[in-house]
Amino acid sequence: VMIIILRVNFTNGTSNETKKTVHLVSLLYLIMVEGLYDLELSTQGSNCSIAIGDFKPAVGAVTAEADPYAVHGADDDEEASVGDIEEMKPHPHVNDLDTLEKYLTSEEKESSSDKDEKKKSRSVIGAVLGCFKYLYSMTFLIFSVFIVMMSIFTKQTGAAAVYNIPPVATFFIFWCLILWLAMMEGGQGCLVGLQPVKKDKYIQSHPITHKNTTLVHKGDNMARFIIGRQFLVVLVIFLINTCGAAIEEAEVLGLPSAVTFTFLANGVAMMATTIIIGQLTPQVNAVVCMLDFINNYFMTFTSYVSLFIEFSGILHSVYLVQIGFSKITAQPIKSNEPPRNAAQNLFFWGRVLLSLAILGFALAVTLQALFDGDTAMWDGVPPSVSVIVFFLLLVVVGLMEGMQIAAFALQKMPKEELKQSPVAYVNCTLMFAGQNLQAFLIGRQIFVAICIFIVARISTLTIEVGKNNVFGVSNGLQAFFNTGLLGAVVLTIIGSLAWRIIASSFPLAFMSNPVIYIIIRFCLLLEATGICSASWVLARYHKRIVGYQPDEVYLKGAEKHTSASVTRCEKNVDRVVTVIR
Repeated sequence: VMIIILRVNFTNGTSNETKKTVHLVSLLYLIMVEGLYDLELSTQGSNCSIAIGDFKPAVGAVTAEADPYAVHGADDDEEASVGDIEEMKPHPHVNDLDTLEKYLTSEEKESSSDKDEKKKSRSVIGAVLGCFKYLYSMTFLIFSVFIVMMSIFTKQTGAAAVYNIPPVATFFIFWCLILWLAMMEGGQGCLVGLQPVKKDKYIQSHPITHKNTTLVHKGDNMARFIIGRQFLVVLVIFLINTCGAAIEEAEVLGLPSAVTFTFLANGVAMMATTIIIGQLTPQVNAVVCMLDFINNYFMTFTSYVSLFIEFSGILHSVYLVQIGFSKITAQPIKSNEPPRNAAQNLFFWGRVLLSLAILGFALAVTLQALFDGDTAMWDGVPPSVSVIVFFLLLVVVGLMEGMQIAAFALQKMPKEELKQSPVAYVNCTLMFAGQNLQAFLIGRQIFVAICIFIVARISTLTIEVGKNNVFGVSNGLQAFFNTGLLGAVVLTIIGSLAWRIIASSFPLAFMSNPVIYIIIRFCLLLEATGICSASWVLARYHKRIVGYQPDEVYLKGAEKHTSASVTRCEKNVDRVVTVIR
């Protein structure tokens, strides 16, 4: 296409404006495809030609042994997973020009090289579309953050309208919660991923990381941390919703009513800000820079808070589900600690009863408020519909939480055994095809966060303190109910942890649900839109600013990364920035 354009336009009689236009188009085109193909540009007078050579492999990447992006589990490193990935396969990179020359001249590897190149190469159109995703996603994010901040400073959020919190204080609370959420989202993956790594390998280079892993990896603390952290994530998202969610009829900058309704009334702007900045971006970096990511006392604080939440017993009712399924499957519960003595058993079961009481009371208060129409549910929605939507979202969140566990459990199951359940076989075939697992995990993260925001809105009480207090409780207790904490308890236990336990006990039966196929398709569609691709751009520059290095640099002595791009994803990000500049 470019050859035709240049041949036609760069002829005698072509106007200067046309030439300038073609120059600009040519520049943008070269930026998009540079790095994918060898290009040679030659000019003679008014004639210009471009020679497009064969596909050019990446040069200057790290070795296969020290490849920090091995966990991407993809032949194309464009889309890396941001979920909790246990096992992924590495992909090769070429180390330097000498290695590249030997690699290309080796007759033994020539045929496999051609296959790899054909498998990894993307069309120029695909590269342009990928860059376009980064560009429009960044525009979408910047706009979302801007109008959320405008809502905060014009006192049109719940923090100002309900709790009379000054805008400046709301601003700092909002971003502190976003940063805390980012630490929790990335930190869990780091602590899980570092379990098999010997701690003496990084005790000198990362002493704080060593303290964090020693704390969480002791005994059964890992399971306790995950339970407490899950509640903390839900609670923080509920609080973010309180700080950033716009009140009814909020308006900023005189935007059209359709834009205001979409981004403010429905909370799209706040969801985008939270999901991209507070969840996906830290997970992108944490999956390859585990040691650096949790080498701070902020993660230590987060670990202690998570363990304390579990110790408090608020969530202990979930252990009943675990014990019940252990009895059904006749499989003992694995533990890294000795059996509990009589006093420990008494303390344990006392907290289980306390948790059941809290869960029952939380459900009663939430349902009473829903039936009375005293929640932040959208106007015009009947109470009965609100209750149905509330439980439906709990089921959807639970299915997605369990799908992630079941997917990893069935990933290595023999195909013959998997075919015994036709529905599960179809679901797994779709999920494990090509890049679908990574794409599903990204789309799942987006979908779960959206559902949590909606549940937070539905279950947050809006009862004016002192007027019609639910069950006639005191004003102080009613103010506590209005924070949404009870909804967070219900969502964590019923909509998350219980489903995880069921999926881990019966992964094949769990995946034998036809609804799961629809959810997988929807998650893949969410990821394909590229709406959250800005997380790759932010992760690229976050990594450079704080100086994160891949774990292989410290564990295997690999060469340190510079600001130069390594993966194709990073190269596309750099091209977008170049175009913008």
